[in-house]
Amino acid sequence: MEVNFTKIGERLRFARKNSQLSLEEVGKIINIHKGSVSRWENGRTEKIQLPVLEKLADIYNVNVMWLMGYDVPMNKLPSDKKNNDKYFKYASYQGYKNDPDLDKEDIEEIDRFIEFIKNKKNKK
Repeated sequence: MEVNFTKIGERLRFARKNSQLSLEEVGKIINIHKGSVSRWENGRTEKIQLPVLEKLADIYNVNVMWLMGYDVPMNKLPSDKKNNDKYFKYASYQGYKNDPDLDKEDIEEIDRFIEFIKNKKNKK
């Protein structure tokens, strides 16, 4: 499973424009040059850090998983702990592959996320 950096870039651009923010404004908010924001939006996202994606998701008020290219709703996940536990209870173990509530597509999405994280670590 390969990370689709072009898709990430497209979603970053869409979310920024949807938030009616300029490259310069986003750069100032996250304390980075607007050229970096532009490169990310053009698909050169290999060096973007997960905390930066999380911050951008907060700024744009979107789901960070959607920003990362996953086939999930664009809207943020519910913020209450009960719902967050529901979405993230599989983060620390492989048991998700045997969960009867997850279909093949769900498992593939989780596997793509894991691969994304591994790729990010290997780029360092």
